[in-house]
Amino acid sequence: MPPRFQSYRQWAEEVAPQLHAALSGEREISPQLPRTEAWLALCLFFGDSPLPLRDVIQMADGIEHAVPNPEEIAWGFLRLRTRGWLVEQEDRYGLTREGRRVIESVVGEGTVLDRMERLEVWTLAHPPPSDE
Repeated sequence: MPPRFQSYRQWAEEVAPQLHAALSGEREISPQLPRTEAWLALCLFFGDSPLPLRDVIQMADGIEHAVPNPEEIAWGFLRLRTRGWLVEQEDRYGLTREGRRVIESVVGEGTVLDRMERLEVWTLAHPPPSDE
């Protein structure tokens, strides 16, 4: 988290308006590292149901020991939405059944980082429809 924030909740409150602007098409997001989509998809995959943004950020930190910035979150979520995998319920985010099914078939077993690497390789080999 940037130094001025002391909690995931505070960072989520800062990020939320930027995320909403990107998801509504009011803000353009530049492409991020390919790993970003896999990182955020895995966060949603590990969540049992749609998660508040604060929990997505906390899970992302737990996986990569890094807190995603607003552009990373927005880009990852936009990619998942383009795939038809993003569930948006007010200020909660999750995966569709199809997204969950595909990710489960790709990541298999192993460490979190091994699973994320497999998902990253898959996402690079299978870009969302708008990227083809």
